Amino acid sequence: MSSLDEAVDDYVRRWRRHASRELEYFRRFQTDEDAVRRAAMALRPSGKRFDHQRRIPRAVLEECAGRLVQAVPRLREAASFDELFNRIDDLIRPIPGVGELLVYDTSLRIGARFGLEPEKGLPSRGCSRGS
Repeated sequence: MSSLDEAVDDYVRRWRRHASRELEYFRRFQTDEDAVRRAAMALRPSGKRFDHQRRIPRAVLEECAGRLVQAVPRLREAASFDELFNRIDDLIRPIPGVGELLVYDTSLRIGARFGLEPEKGLPSRGCSRGS
């Protein structure tokens, strides 16, 4: 078993249930715009930021939220998670301070809202993985 397989197994065993509850939160908003804004601001149900995104300046997240809320009709049209990821990447990656993890996490949260989830690994465009 590779170390990646072990890491995935560990994640599934320890974190999947918790992560599923977090994603369910984004499905429950009354409007897509509210869900997208909350996802872009990296906010948990408690109103606090997700731990691994708390160092991103609020102004960066607000810029992301503004761009993504304006693009809700375009995001809603995505037919797959990869397509959604690429649209979000195009919209927010040019913002200074936005990195791969923020794009992916935001895509994951918005994807939960629109019923799109990654099939496996990272989307084919825009992401590079170190060896």
